[in-house]
Amino acid sequence: MFKTLALAFATLLPLGIPGQVGAQAHSKSSDLHAQPRLVAEQMAAKPGQTLWIAIDFTIEDQWHTYWPGTNDTGFPLQTEIEVHPQIAAAGDLLWPAPHRISSPQGILDHVFEDHMTVLLPLTISNNARLGETVSLQVSMRWLVCKTACIMESAELSIQIPISDAIGRPSPQTAAIFERARSRLPQPITDSDPVTITQEGPSLTLTSTPAERLAFYPSENSRPPRNLLRDGQAEGQTLTIEFRESNDPILGVLEVWTSPTESLLYTIHWPPENNEPRAQARDQELSSFTGDR
Repeated sequence: MFKTLALAFATLLPLGIPGQVGAQAHSKSSDLHAQPRLVAEQMAAKPGQTLWIAIDFTIEDQWHTYWPGTNDTGFPLQTEIEVHPQIAAAGDLLWPAPHRISSPQGILDHVFEDHMTVLLPLTISNNARLGETVSLQVSMRWLVCKTACIMESAELSIQIPISDAIGRPSPQTAAIFERARSRLPQPITDSDPVTITQEGPSLTLTSTPAERLAFYPSENSRPPRNLLRDGQAEGQTLTIEFRESNDPILGVLEVWTSPTESLLYTIHWPPENNEPRAQARDQELSSFTGDR
């Protein structure tokens, strides 16, 4: 087998760190091949605000973790999140785009190497009082793989005070969130140079200009017939044949405009509604900028 599953649990005790600029909670185990930490974007939170938390992993060289999409092996980070419901509510995790990794045996996965940063929004209650503290606990487990796969786990917590004095994140903290957001796919707008056409079971994605295209299907997407063959292409056009199904085609399109720069788009085909495509992107981006 290409990968042998070896179970080796590394469980960490809860760790609480008072909120501060770039407040962080770290794992403290040298046995982990993927070291997690929680990072709060701001030193404090206001009532009614959305506060962003990064679940930030540093991954050992030659190891990788998994994206929550179509994979031949492995599974993504799994979390249990606890926060006092009268003070805050946790939203859905936002995942950065992955990259493909394949083997000569024909196995294809979508993974993260070196770093993985997943963003968690915390909506602070309008009834939260100044001087209270948001205490966030995250229990997590993940699969990290090299030539073999190891199950790892951690329990981390972080505390952020409720205050009307927010302050600015440190340059180091700002860089973590900037890097994570740069890998978040966005809905295609009318001004984006991307077109989607369908002919029978095949979907064609075109972008001008582009040097290379890749499609990363979501777990609940209609499955491609041969993703290893069809999932990426050089040039400006990518055509993927899908299996017969009533499920929509869901995933992420990555468009390289140069060897080192790319754009990321969410794909939902057929479109969910007839609203202007730009409106969906404006609504998503406003969640990052409206409450800072």
